[in-house]
Amino acid sequence: MKGVAISLYDKFDDLAILVDTIRYNWESDVFISVCSNHPQAESNIQAANIDIDQFQKGAQIRYDNELSKSRGNNNLYLRIYDSIRTSCRPIIENTNVDYFTHLHADAWQLTDSGFDTIINEMKNKGADVSFPSETKTFHKDYPPGFIDDQYIVFDNTAARDVDLFERKPLEIPPMSIHLLLGMVLISKYGWDRLHQYTNGIERVHWDGLSSQNNPRPMFHNPDYDQLHVATEDFGETLGKELQAYYLSKYEVTEGENISRFLEEYKRPKGGLFRDLEAYFNSLSNQLPVGVSAKTFGRDVRPIRDYIEADSAASRLKILTKQYHQNAFYPVVKGVYDTIQRLIKFSRYGDQDYQHPDQAINKIFREDLKKDDFPADMKKTYQKGFNDD
Repeated sequence: MKGVAISLYDKFDDLAILVDTIRYNWESDVFISVCSNHPQAESNIQAANIDIDQFQKGAQIRYDNELSKSRGNNNLYLRIYDSIRTSCRPIIENTNVDYFTHLHADAWQLTDSGFDTIINEMKNKGADVSFPSETKTFHKDYPPGFIDDQYIVFDNTAARDVDLFERKPLEIPPMSIHLLLGMVLISKYGWDRLHQYTNGIERVHWDGLSSQNNPRPMFHNPDYDQLHVATEDFGETLGKELQAYYLSKYEVTEGENISRFLEEYKRPKGGLFRDLEAYFNSLSNQLPVGVSAKTFGRDVRPIRDYIEADSAASRLKILTKQYHQNAFYPVVKGVYDTIQRLIKFSRYGDQDYQHPDQAINKIFREDLKKDDFPADMKKTYQKGFNDD
């Protein structure tokens, strides 16, 4: 038996399609475990008739617009870790499951055979964990490395042997899940039992343009039959129409939710691709000469930030943060680095890394507030981050 752990907040439409894909279009018997910390998650799943085996609600860690940026980020890091941990632990405890993967609701493993390809590579390498990661980013952030938290695959017997994810939130300081996974996996397994099955080079957009290993706005990995589409980056319906295109391409058509989805969003490839091109051209038209949506790897988030920026310095800063290398990039980076030196900007922003003489826990306490956490986590908070 295989296992699929899925974590999400509110992408229940995506969850419904992903579960139908696994349950009614794969050949394998699959145990599906889901975690969401959305207040109405369980009722939303039941209302959509989503056929899962296990649901557990994630910890109610505060995260809202009233929090400072750093406090909100740290709380979000802990929420993400908790939801991944909570979705995976029931599978780890299930002795019938041989291999399992973790996915987000919008990260679709379109075929069973694509999953098998990763498992077979793991067996050939003698690995217990097989992960995707951009090599350059891994080394830039090493130690402990940068590991994607979706499409990661585990040998379940080994995961149970090392008691994977036994540490609860606040037993580990808040950090990006991509760095936390590197720390946890290397310490649990040792480097010799980990395998990077892709560096993302084969991930492409709908028209074959490289995604440059950015999951936004989308990527398709034809080597492993994987699809990630952030529908919120495509306007009203284009993202869902793109998802429907790939479902049809892979003949993923079974399941009540998929049938309704295809009926509403399936359309001819030619018109869809023309509309996608027009959409990103409309964004490019709001950018200066020499800059286009492709400068940003079509990532809509920094494009919008750039368009809405209120100063030339802010726009240059946004450009330099893009890792999508192109002919324009070195010029922009050189100009911005010069500005940094002249006006003494902190490379990391005005608020970060400004307290080198403080104790680590004192810095954590500036952002981690006990009242942001549910009652069952307050004792752990008190032990790890109190004032004593």
